[in-house]
Amino acid sequence: MVELGRRPIKTTSEVIKLAKSHLKDLMQDCMQSAQGADLLIYSTLGSFTTPTVAQYFNIPAIATHLQPPNSLQPLLIPPFAIKELYGSLIESSLAKIVESIIWRSLSPQINQWRNSLGLGKSSKPHSITGLQPSGMPTMFGFSSLVVPKLPDWPDNVHVTGYWFLPMEENWKPPKELIEFIDSGPPPVFISFGSMTSSDPKQLTSLIVEATQEAKVRCVLGSGWAKLGCDNLPDNIYMVDDLPYEWLLPKMSAIVHHGGAGTTAAGLRAGIPSVTIPCLADQFFWGKTLIALGASTDSIKRTKLSSENLAVALKKVVSNNEISDRAKYLSQRLEKENGPNNALSVIEKLLNN
Repeated sequence: MVELGRRPIKTTSEVIKLAKSHLKDLMQDCMQSAQGADLLIYSTLGSFTTPTVAQYFNIPAIATHLQPPNSLQPLLIPPFAIKELYGSLIESSLAKIVESIIWRSLSPQINQWRNSLGLGKSSKPHSITGLQPSGMPTMFGFSSLVVPKLPDWPDNVHVTGYWFLPMEENWKPPKELIEFIDSGPPPVFISFGSMTSSDPKQLTSLIVEATQEAKVRCVLGSGWAKLGCDNLPDNIYMVDDLPYEWLLPKMSAIVHHGGAGTTAAGLRAGIPSVTIPCLADQFFWGKTLIALGASTDSIKRTKLSSENLAVALKKVVSNNEISDRAKYLSQRLEKENGPNNALSVIEKLLNN
């Protein structure tokens, strides 16, 4: 799926298949976890079951998401032309259809479970990806500077800011990595995060060729794609998992898949991006970074080549306007405290 690109029918089919296979376990786990709880806080995957559990135990619940609702994502990016506006409207309508298909496919199993709990059927008790029609509060873990809260969103919807956690106190970077970073111009960081690859060697070779063509140094994150090889050139240093809070401010740019977390980390570090989106909300974040002026044009994973990656690398490390814009956004984000804002929402709900 990762390498097939943006295929709504295929993606929807796989999501339904995956959800159906885990739904029963999710119901049981959610019921057990809620025993004796005063409040339920759930993420996107918990949207299938948690509203029912909250209703059964008669306790409050808060939905949390790292991205805006699917149907609204295309409309939250300023259009640059009429063609893009029409495209956004089509994408928004398609997202509503997809969510409806997912719910219709899962609702028989969910309503059967609800009946067994004595709650009765529900036509649509929740939104899988965003605003809750039932009136349950929703917290979005992104900055209003990046995605502003729409005027028509109700008071129970909160855009709190990013939920950055402090870095582990005892963590220390490898000595060799520090020496590599200090031995020349700031490198670019390249990683596909949680995106996989059917051919890690080919993808690694592509990145090697692109960095050498662009004449840039690179810290390469292996990630779930398992990038890397035994004979990397001197301009590339290989790393596994490590704190982005420490690494990214030392980089000149970041090339990534456009995941919500990596997008936030790049903005926080104040470095420009090149996004290579694969699926889901990654296309939205790629377009958002461009609209913010903090990224070059995105490259679709299906269109990725050493040639167009080299062009993007040359542009992102030499464009002072993009770099300055990324630094400005980082300075604005420093003034926000997403975890504290989220805690205030939680405390207010509990006190009421």
